[in-house]
Amino acid sequence: MTENLYINLRDLDPTSVDLRTFMRILKNPSPENSGKIYIARVTGGGAAYIRYGQDPVVHASDSISSQFFKKQAHYWGDEYVVLINSPCFVAPASGVVLTGEGRIISDTIYPSSGKRDFGRTTGLNIKERELESTLQKSERACGSVFSPILSRWSNVYFHMLSESIVQDAVYDRIGATKDICYLLPRQLNGSQSMSDVFDNRRIYEVSNRMVSVPRVVFGTLLYKHAVIGFDFRFAMEMLKLRFGSVEAEASTTKKVVLGRKLYVSRTSATQRRMLNEKELIVALETEGIQPLEAEKLSFREQIELFSNASIIVGPHGAGLVNAAFCKPSASLYELRPLNRSGETPMWNETYRKLCATMGFSYFFDVFQNEEESDEWEVDINKVVSQVKSLS
Repeated sequence: MTENLYINLRDLDPTSVDLRTFMRILKNPSPENSGKIYIARVTGGGAAYIRYGQDPVVHASDSISSQFFKKQAHYWGDEYVVLINSPCFVAPASGVVLTGEGRIISDTIYPSSGKRDFGRTTGLNIKERELESTLQKSERACGSVFSPILSRWSNVYFHMLSESIVQDAVYDRIGATKDICYLLPRQLNGSQSMSDVFDNRRIYEVSNRMVSVPRVVFGTLLYKHAVIGFDFRFAMEMLKLRFGSVEAEASTTKKVVLGRKLYVSRTSATQRRMLNEKELIVALETEGIQPLEAEKLSFREQIELFSNASIIVGPHGAGLVNAAFCKPSASLYELRPLNRSGETPMWNETYRKLCATMGFSYFFDVFQNEEESDEWEVDINKVVSQVKSLS
């Protein structure tokens, strides 16, 4: 990649201000702050204690488990909002922001694994040599301060919930939503269709890959993998207040909502396939655990279901993020393969962090499989035994 195509935010010489000053400049632009960049801390760092539900001496039978048990708390850092008071380019499908000269602000590139080509990294789905012509074809938006709201992988439910919706909650908390116009691509993919949760926000729909805006504001957490901390908890509580009190209408929901013990299935998944999952589901049903496929339920239904659940069981995957809607007395039991494609061993702490942040008890088991494998099996007897101890 061309080195001078990218620039770090710190090299643009932003002015650090307190949040009150930031909001005044955001709401009341003036000639004296035109062309300047401002940054303000919006959330302080914090920590939450991890409530393990298992005895480390008994369950630390592999290297990953023993490493997990060594961590007793989950920490998160400061988060910021940034305001650029000069024309910029924004890619609404991935949140990438470019200066008026067409340089990509590196801080707005989401950290991704896998293939590192220009199109995938930036989410623009173009080659680097096509960037200049893409900027020339960009739409022009006028008359407001605009913000990207979709994170790089917001087409995936987990990322839409833990990044885009959390960013919206931050704007709401600081009183900025009435002054910001969200940039959304006209064509939405996957869980981006959940953008109807922004129905009471101002929206500017973009048909092209890029849009030129006079001013742009963005939050730093939109470009990080699932910052599970204070802002996440605040956002989930707001969603429960907004959607959780409305009775779901689907008959499938009415059937499952009666139960307090749920199994989040991945039988339809193409990645990290549990080969004996159907057999596991049969065994768990005899213990009163009711299976569901979260992706077949509406967002409102998912909130309704999980807010009434006390025990959540399931393999590592996006559907487990719905546990965030449970009450603090809930328990989450995560089933984890030792390895997955591209990560040997799999070291993903998301749901341990979620449990710490939300106040849940966290249970987990790691099951051996081949290195670089996307297939695995669980020890059904072991899982059933653990589930019995939760009941």
